[in-house]
Amino acid sequence: MTVKAVDTAGQSSDPSDATSFTTNEEPPPVDTPPTVPGKPDVANVSQTGADVSWAASTDDKGVDHYEVYLDGSKVADASGTSASLSGLTANTTYAVTVKAVDTAGQSSDPSAATSFTTKASTGGGNVDVTFGLSGWTHIKGANGWAGLSGTIAASMNLQTGDFTADLALDPTQAQLAIFGFLPVTADITFAPVGQTTGSLDLKTRVLRSQSKMNLKIPAMKVLGFLPIAGGDTCQTRYPANIALKSGRGFDPLGGGSVSGKYTMPPLADCGPLTWFINAMTARPGNTINLDLAPQLG
Repeated sequence: MTVKAVDTAGQSSDPSDATSFTTNEEPPPVDTPPTVPGKPDVANVSQTGADVSWAASTDDKGVDHYEVYLDGSKVADASGTSASLSGLTANTTYAVTVKAVDTAGQSSDPSAATSFTTKASTGGGNVDVTFGLSGWTHIKGANGWAGLSGTIAASMNLQTGDFTADLALDPTQAQLAIFGFLPVTADITFAPVGQTTGSLDLKTRVLRSQSKMNLKIPAMKVLGFLPIAGGDTCQTRYPANIALKSGRGFDPLGGGSVSGKYTMPPLADCGPLTWFINAMTARPGNTINLDLAPQLG
């Protein structure tokens, strides 16, 4: 570095002697994991399931999802701050903890543990019934909808109202709209993760259920013919948690209607436009409405 002086007439001096210096290296960025989630709250405990919720974590890069652990083993992923657990053993005590994972794949330390005990099995008094189901789901972020059909085979304890069920949804096709006007069709198949669980309040006969499933997208096309995403490996990165609830007076033998909201998990391995599809679909606020009618014979 040298310096010259300039007078009011615009004349410059000779340069000064030079001084050399070296700038410091830029420090590397600091990657910090998410903060620890809040201690979980547990509600709606049945013989085989429970609902868990917790206070959100914060992260400089953004929290991608949460991992739910029972006795140290991961049992669920959640895009929000709640999850419905299923497939538990009756009259068993569990300790639930939660970790946050950010968009860089860094995990927080586990939350404080909350212990809960599932309801005891009373034995006997079970009734088996298979319902045919029909309805639809609205995909909020992509301004679209898809028809739903299939069956659910349930075994309910009439003394407690607790039930487990095998849910089978038929493949369907969603009608979406990119930018609100460009039509897109998406073929969807459903892969349940474990059994559907829930309970029927024996006084109000309000039914609640929890299901987990992966959504697979074999094909997604613009204008019905131009492929933009999909494939054999295209599916949600973790299962969607779908909690449904009926109105009062649900008939455990005659059926009824259930509805709920759910968050669509992000897709993975769907091609170069996966990020674009996720920008439209991987959002909360999707709705589902189903009518259940018993299948005879």
